[in-house]
Amino acid sequence: MVALFWSSLIEGMIAAGYRPGEYTLALGLGLPNEEVVRGKAIPQTQEALDELRGTDEEPKPQEVVRVDERGQAATWTIRIVRLFPGAQTLGTFAAWHYGLNGEAVNMRWRRLDIFDIGGEHQSHFRATLTPRPNGQPGSRLSGEGRIIGKGVVGIVDRLIDSVKVQYQKTITRTAAHQAVIDGTLLIDGQDADVRELIDNEVEETGEDLVAPTAEAMASHESFVMDTGGGVVGLREMLEGAARAANRKDDDHLIMPDELTGIANSLGLWALTFFAAQQAAQVSLAAERESLRLSAAVAVAGRNGNGR
Repeated sequence: MVALFWSSLIEGMIAAGYRPGEYTLALGLGLPNEEVVRGKAIPQTQEALDELRGTDEEPKPQEVVRVDERGQAATWTIRIVRLFPGAQTLGTFAAWHYGLNGEAVNMRWRRLDIFDIGGEHQSHFRATLTPRPNGQPGSRLSGEGRIIGKGVVGIVDRLIDSVKVQYQKTITRTAAHQAVIDGTLLIDGQDADVRELIDNEVEETGEDLVAPTAEAMASHESFVMDTGGGVVGLREMLEGAARAANRKDDDHLIMPDELTGIANSLGLWALTFFAAQQAAQVSLAAERESLRLSAAVAVAGRNGNGR
C-alpha cells in the first residue's frame, strides 16, 4: 500500500504539470470515515501515516523512480513536512460550507447528514456546528462517520451479469463501475450505450441505497446531502425521495454529476490549504519571536561587556 501511495502521488503531480525533481509538500489525505474518531485517526491508521511521513521532526526525503511508457527512468524526491488527514466526506461538507476565502458561507444549518454513495460502501457522515463560547466568531465542528452498507457494488455485479448475457462479453468491475457513472461500455472497440441495462439494475436494487437518504429527508431534522460516484445512477430515485419528503431546494443537495467524484477532494484540498497557511503563519511568528529574543540577548551581552 505504501508503494501504491507514492506511485499515485507522483502520477497526480504529473497530471498537475509537475516535472521530476525535489519537492517539499504539505499533504492532505482523505481517510475512510470510520477511521477518524473525534477528529483524529484511529491508532492503526495513524501508524500507517507515520510510516509515510516518518516520526522525525525533519522527515527524510523519499526517492521514487518512475519508468515511463518509453522505458525512461526519472527520479522524484519528495519530503512531506506536514500531513493533514481528515474524514473523506468532511471534504464534501467543506466544499459546501466554506467560500474561496475560507470563511463560512452557509450558516443557517447546524446539523448536516451527508451520504457518500461509493463503489464498495455507502458511508454516513453527520456534521454538527455549535456556536463558539463567549461570543467568539465562527462555530465548532464535530463530525462522526461510519459505513452503513454496501455501495453500488450490487448494481455493478448485476450489470456484469447482464452484459455477459446480452453481449457475450466479460467486463471487469472497474469497467462496470465507470459504466454506472457515464452510461457507456467499450464493446468490440465501440462505445455501447448501456443506460437501459443500468436503469434496470438500479430499479431492482437502488431502493436499498436510497433508503437512508429518504429517512433523513423525511425527518426534516438536518440539511441532507448526497455525494459519491453512485449518485449519478441513483439521481432520479434520490430526487424522488426529496419530493416525497416535501424538501425544498435550499434544504438538501444532491451533488451535480460533474462533482460527485471530486467534491470530497475539492473540500479537503481547501482545508489542507487553509491549515497549511495557518501552520506557516504560526511557524513564521515563532521564528520572528526567536530572532527577537536572540537580538535582545545580544544587546544585553554587549551592554554587559561595556560596563
